[in-house]
Amino acid sequence: MILKCIMGVLMSLQNNMQAKNKWVLKKICLLSLAAFLLFSWTGSGFCSPLEQIRNAFDRDFNRMNPEKIKDRFVSIVEDISGMKVKNQVGISYRSRGDVKNELFLQDMKKWNLNNNKKMQGYEYILKRFHLLASDTSFKDVYLKSYYDHLYGYYDPSKKSIILMEGIHKLVAENVLFHEIVHAAQDSAVDLIKYQEKHSSSFDATLAASALLEGQASAVELIARIERNLEGKAKNEILSDLLDRILAQLGRNPGSNNTDNQNMFESCMDFSYSYGLVFVLTRIVKEDADFSRMLEAIPISTEQILHIQKYDAKEQPMKTVLEKSRDKISSIPGMTLLLDTSLGEYFIRQMFTNILQNDNDTAKNAAAGWGGDRIFVLKSGEHLLFIWDTLWDSDKDADEFLRCYADYSKARYNVENLPPDMIFDATLTTDDDKVLIKKNGNRILIMEGQIITSTLKNILKSIGL
Repeated sequence: MILKCIMGVLMSLQNNMQAKNKWVLKKICLLSLAAFLLFSWTGSGFCSPLEQIRNAFDRDFNRMNPEKIKDRFVSIVEDISGMKVKNQVGISYRSRGDVKNELFLQDMKKWNLNNNKKMQGYEYILKRFHLLASDTSFKDVYLKSYYDHLYGYYDPSKKSIILMEGIHKLVAENVLFHEIVHAAQDSAVDLIKYQEKHSSSFDATLAASALLEGQASAVELIARIERNLEGKAKNEILSDLLDRILAQLGRNPGSNNTDNQNMFESCMDFSYSYGLVFVLTRIVKEDADFSRMLEAIPISTEQILHIQKYDAKEQPMKTVLEKSRDKISSIPGMTLLLDTSLGEYFIRQMFTNILQNDNDTAKNAAAGWGGDRIFVLKSGEHLLFIWDTLWDSDKDADEFLRCYADYSKARYNVENLPPDMIFDATLTTDDDKVLIKKNGNRILIMEGQIITSTLKNILKSIGL
């Protein structure tokens, strides 16, 4: 009954606020639920540091004095994370439009998308995989995701926290606390250099982002329940709490696309939910040094999803396509728009998006990922992609291929594919094709406006 009351109040607040606040409040509900679960686990009440200063927060916020609030939050963040906020962090307010535009530019740098070619390449992939509507643009959907969900950010170049004007106090509290954790991370590793170092691919960037957001969410959670985490029972309590969070999230956090999320929202969800689970797991395993986590980051979403692969330091396998980059780039009339790795989480979401209500199939088809590389190429007015994937075993490759065949049928309404699933099928128009070739644990996929001369040159370049 108490749980229903807590969630009822929070959800009522969520429903009565503007739609733009709902994603942040969903995270607040998750953290509050975790705090309640700990309350029921210990059988006693608690008063967290955040609750102790709530009255002061209300007073200072109403007086528009965020500096006092910041100083209180800094001491809590430093105590929990062990990271010091060494820089003098400023606070300023921006309009909603300024926040989303400034953050878009910052994120384009983080994701290494500072040129139109790469953005065109990502837009092409997302539309081919039906993850972006054909009549929308990459930038418009990306901005809408932030317009709906984000209300502030930490700018490492200016050492400043930017808050959106007019946001609700509850949202402002969470945003400010969360961004102070990022300020502490910046002091520990220099976030600009961190982002430059880990932006080699979509998959690597998403994994690095998940660690940052997971740490921030973990500090928020611990701050809400810290009084009960003292002494030898700390790891036992956190371990039980971690199991309960996973159960509440269906043991599949961030991957259920039932809210009509686009891929950008799904990735945002991944960074917070799976990132939180990853960091809490590290803490339970007595690896609670936040600075050390930032020095030994997970290098793929596979390592976030399967922490045993992080522990084993399992590296993504290098594809033939990656080794053939120069040869393909030198084909006359060919322009390489995008060269990246998509990773296990992208594949899972790709399948989940079109194989509705079949998350287990999507999850299993992506789970044997061993490495991948995808190129988006332009030849004249023709666009195509080549995707070279490697799998942990032939069985894993077959499981992915079966799912991809069903995926292709659903996308292109192709009913009959050869039983060996190695095919060259003409879809939609005379020059729009799907080509899939399997060799052991390797699956090569080509899609798009593939003309015969181009196809021969590409296959020759990669030894097929």
